[in-house]
Amino acid sequence: ELTSVEEWEEARSDSSKTGKRLIVLYTKPGGNKEAQDLLTSLCSKHASTLTFAHFDCDKHLEKLSKKGVRFTGRFPVVVVYQGEKKIDQLMGDASQADFERLVSNAHSDASRGVAAHAPTPAAAAAGGGGGV
Repeated sequence: ELTSVEEWEEARSDSSKTGKRLIVLYTKPGGNKEAQDLLTSLCSKHASTLTFAHFDCDKHLEKLSKKGVRFTGRFPVVVVYQGEKKIDQLMGDASQADFERLVSNAHSDASRGVAAHAPTPAAAAAGGGGGV
């Protein structure tokens, strides 16, 4: 679990150094235990290519905003990063199939050594780079 913006930055940097994709579940207080448990399980099956982290970001919105991460208010938000670059995301109440697709795509691209693809339309609409 990430508890600060500094830990979030370190996790993104570490994923860049290792070549793994970082999947971050951003939540508000109280989180989303079902999404967290599902993503933990899905990502653990691909530990060689994926790293999962949960971030209760409510107390850090201002700092994250200064880093280019802005939220639309639809939580939870799941973002896949390749290093510093956002490559995919889910916003709001996603289904189990949505989470499975997100993790499967991130793993497939990473295991094939595929560079970050263009963000999905939803990711692009939310802003490039670090925006959520």
